[in-house]
Amino acid sequence: MSATQDRSTPHVLIVDDDEGIQALMKALLLRRDVVVDSATDGDVALRKLRERSYDSIVLDLMLPKVNGFEVVRDLKNRTPELLKRTIVVTAVSNLMLRDFKDSELVRRVMRKPFDINEFIDEVLACAAENSH
Repeated sequence: MSATQDRSTPHVLIVDDDEGIQALMKALLLRRDVVVDSATDGDVALRKLRERSYDSIVLDLMLPKVNGFEVVRDLKNRTPELLKRTIVVTAVSNLMLRDFKDSELVRRVMRKPFDINEFIDEVLACAAENSH
């Protein structure tokens, strides 16, 4: 599908098990004409990432089944270029973030609660960079 995918409309995958936060992020992006897919765990996210390409990924770290750290490791091995378009949005402790050695590979780590405008700007910037 990626060969025929419409490149003018950004496609974003939101991976977060908090359905309220996921719904908020989705609503914010839909207002900006972004096509949004979502997953509530890393296992579903990895499956979706194998099925289609995305301009950006918004990824929580603490997920059921396969966590966000494992998703980042998978991306690092399979599609490392996608890490530059991955925004980690998390509420994990500073200690846990310090141990997140791959944090320099992702575009940005944003702490929950995040600034809504900053979030939108980051996602749209990822999409714009990928469309070139």
